[in-house]
Amino acid sequence: MYKLLSNLAAQETPPREINDLTMDQIMAFMKVHFHPTRFVIRECFKFWTTMQRRPGESIQKLAACIHQAAATCNFASIADPLGEALRTRFICSVNNEAVLKALFKMKADELDFTTAI
Repeated sequence: MYKLLSNLAAQETPPREINDLTMDQIMAFMKVHFHPTRFVIRECFKFWTTMQRRPGESIQKLAACIHQAAATCNFASIADPLGEALRTRFICSVNNEAVLKALFKMKADELDFTTAI
């Protein structure tokens, strides 16, 4: 942990020494490192394209996997369900890696259905 914090502090601009960090700064480093911000559009893409029942998988296990994957999609915050559905279906239908990379680089609040097209 000491080595990890030392490396994270050294990557700051300007570089910092671990002994100069406050406890709040250490906690912030750890939060960013161990709980990174998820890109909701990419999480929804993974949710809609990879959730398949595996051979021999129980219904209960499948339901648990679906529930766990949905937790990172932030479905509760969707203000425009139709727009969200159109955008997500379009992104899930694109089978060009370069196009997907470009879409996933955009900010979530700037990427609507029309912009994705």
